[in-house]
Amino acid sequence: MAIHPPPDFGGASLLNLANELERRLIGSSPHAPLSSELARAIPEADTYVVVLFDGLGARQLGHRSAKDLSASLAGTMDAPFPTTTTVSLATLATGLTPAEHGLLGYLLWEPEAHTILNTIHMTSAWGDRVVVDLDGFLPAPNLWERLASHGIEPVVVQPFNFDGSPLTRVLYRGARFEAYVNPRNAVDVTRDVAGHANRLILLYVPFVDVAAHLSGQQSEAYEEAMTLANLVWTQLVNDIDDDVTLLGTADHGHIDIADASKTPLDVPARVFGDGRALYITGDAEPVIAATGGTWMPAQELESYLGGAVAEGYRGRMPDGVVMMPDGTAAFTRYMNDRLIGHHGGLSVEEREIPLLVRA
Repeated sequence: MAIHPPPDFGGASLLNLANELERRLIGSSPHAPLSSELARAIPEADTYVVVLFDGLGARQLGHRSAKDLSASLAGTMDAPFPTTTTVSLATLATGLTPAEHGLLGYLLWEPEAHTILNTIHMTSAWGDRVVVDLDGFLPAPNLWERLASHGIEPVVVQPFNFDGSPLTRVLYRGARFEAYVNPRNAVDVTRDVAGHANRLILLYVPFVDVAAHLSGQQSEAYEEAMTLANLVWTQLVNDIDDDVTLLGTADHGHIDIADASKTPLDVPARVFGDGRALYITGDAEPVIAATGGTWMPAQELESYLGGAVAEGYRGRMPDGVVMMPDGTAAFTRYMNDRLIGHHGGLSVEEREIPLLVRA
């Protein structure tokens, strides 16, 4: 099986979008900005609003309920690898590659705790409490802290129940938190905080990802979620002041995987990461034999993570990764195999994310 190429960290990825905005706002950034072709599509401004539609891959914009989203498509970018929420959000929050910020996967081996860590809940993979330095989990200074040191106020607008959550503490250290209780309120809160100069605002919208995971892209629930995401975008386009640059993107896309294409795993090796990209420490041969996946050793994996893993995070690296064939996934007993929608791999549906720009 041929392995898809790594993310384009040279100018066409979520990493580069973060660096593009940082460079515009404070004059410098740790990595390259967007390519000139993508950057030209983004109007200059004193305040930028970025809407992060969780799970809205570029290939999903052909849905009949995504017409306004599709009409704003200015280009496509790559999500970081693995193509999963916590990796992408950590990349956005730091402006660094996964190799640099150290959040290498959804399920992450944490050597200090000697356990596999669920990076959404910051518990063990089994749900047990784990003592984690949440405030120091990602490198400092992060994007928000660098902006604030130059007089730019970072604001994150999220569902109210995210306030104070472990992942919020990990990702948004140094940013002002604003809560919303429903989609209309999300638009109103974002509009209000965008009414000031010298801000970078991130609005997180979860609907598409939840519906894709639970019900799949052919479901009524998915159509309702896409309709809602499209409405949020339309309302923002209409409500945000014209002198504010309004952008949209995603953390990853989605693919539906049938139960017949899911492989249960019971192997002695340590398996973490994701059902589409299986990090392995130990003997990978039983995993390869069971799944038909392709082995990528750690040295080769580094190019997909954006370089050699930073010294403080090397203990989180596996011996390599088994990349699953497109349309398939494999699951250990502590991975959720009941979902319909999946991501984490490198297929174009998972990797390609949109750059939306209000015209």
